[in-house]
Amino acid sequence: MVMSRFLSAEWFDDVCREQAEPRLPPTLTLQQVVTGAPWGEIRYQVLVGESGARIEPGASDHPDVTFTSDYSTASAIARGRLSVQAALSCGRIRIGGDTTRLMVNHPLLGVDPVPAVVRAATTWDDGGDGGDGGDGGDGGDGGGMSYG
Repeated sequence: MVMSRFLSAEWFDDVCREQAEPRLPPTLTLQQVVTGAPWGEIRYQVLVGESGARIEPGASDHPDVTFTSDYSTASAIARGRLSVQAALSCGRIRIGGDTTRLMVNHPLLGVDPVPAVVRAATTWDDGGDGGDGGDGGDGGDGGGMSYG
């Protein structure tokens, strides 16, 4: 697989090509809004259900919950250098929508929606590549975008 930059159009193409087709409809729609990306504001959805999680580019018409962060925060979370919980607690992520849906569906939120082959072929604006999870840093879990 050719290397692609995190959240670029090519990266989304790679994700969509490599992720499994859902077996069941999603239970929860998480909208991600990433500001300050090299390509401007990025919007995508993480559809979470009993059969796993998948990413779809573009905005959701009816998200259950919306997470908004800047590009460096999104990158740190995706690389496992910052946990979602730590980013929320220090104000690096804003959250909107029906947050009770997160609590009710908590068991479904520990799944990383990025296929491993895409994560391994992702490049980062700081020159890193290959999904370097580092040592977990600020409470990170070694690489991934799980929300649980």
